[in-house]
Amino acid sequence: MMWFVLPIWFSLLNNSAFALNSMDLKTGDVLLQSLPCFLCALIEAEENSPYSHVGIVGSVFPEPQVFQAHVRVHRTSLSLFLRQTRKGTKVRVLRPIWNPETSPERGLDLNKLFTRQFEGLSYDASFLWDNRDEKGEKIYCSELVVKLLNPALARPVPTKPMHFEADREAWIRHFKGYPPDGEPGVSPEDLLKSGTFLDLGEL
Repeated sequence: MMWFVLPIWFSLLNNSAFALNSMDLKTGDVLLQSLPCFLCALIEAEENSPYSHVGIVGSVFPEPQVFQAHVRVHRTSLSLFLRQTRKGTKVRVLRPIWNPETSPERGLDLNKLFTRQFEGLSYDASFLWDNRDEKGEKIYCSELVVKLLNPALARPVPTKPMHFEADREAWIRHFKGYPPDGEPGVSPEDLLKSGTFLDLGEL
């Protein structure tokens, strides 16, 4: 009988990694998302990706909160974050592989760091790595992930030279001129492919 039970047990164990709910989330988890907007569709086409937005799980009690750069850099409830997802798509969960010397388990307080350095900053629709305004540094969504989490990751996420070729005319209209080709940046898809996170499946 044991030969029959073991395969079933391993099957349930493997499948459970892809049946996530809010109780499975931990502080620092990265949430990849598709948003229903024209710029989001451009980003997804450019990166050949189903994802155009990303958030970071902050505190998880009593209800998970999510840090995001969307309209502005702010925190929201998980329920509101999920509600903004494009209909017919799901949110993917990535778990950081922490540097054991600098991980949240060793005392890193991501909530305090976010509040002190990022909350309230302006959103950066120009996708420039060191863009600034009167509030300080302007931030876009995947830039927030990298700048908040990189100091504690076992393998920091690198930037890449940006490209804007999939619909060049649309990008020119968005930037009201030539896009910042070759400037350093990072996209939600880059986070997925970076090897820095464990892919836990969909929420």
